[in-house]
Amino acid sequence: MRRNAASAQIVTGSIKPKAESFKVSVVSLMKRILLRDSG
Repeated sequence: MRRNAASAQIVTGSIKPKAESFKVSVVSLMKRILLRDSG
C-alpha cells in the first residue's frame, strides 16, 4: 500500500513539471508568433 502511494506521488511529481514546461513553451511560442506578426 505504502509503496503504491509513493510511486503514485513520484508519477504525479514527474507529470507536473512536464505540464509546466509545456505551458512555458506554448507561451513562448505564442509570444514569438505575436512578435513576428507585429514586426
